[in-house]
Amino acid sequence: MPPTVPVHLIAKRTMLEFLQTELRMALTFADVASRTSVAARSERSRKEARKAYDTVLRMMNRVKLLPAETAELEERLAALKSELRRLGEIF
Repeated sequence: MPPTVPVHLIAKRTMLEFLQTELRMALTFADVASRTSVAARSERSRKEARKAYDTVLRMMNRVKLLPAETAELEERLAALKSELRRLGEIF
């Protein structure tokens, strides 16, 4: 019988994957916002990127991450924040 993985480790891995996916999605939305010539689409994409940014910030505090995992997320958050500022978001 294979060894079982503790539930808390599965939950941590799932949360980390969620945060990474949310950041990738946010960066994609920010890219769409910067590239589209349709103002309504740009604004909608910028808002979605900001919502994802805020979600990641809020959810990061709910899971204990390794320093390297935290550093990776913080680096992506900084890149996203910079892009959002460039798109007109105010923090």
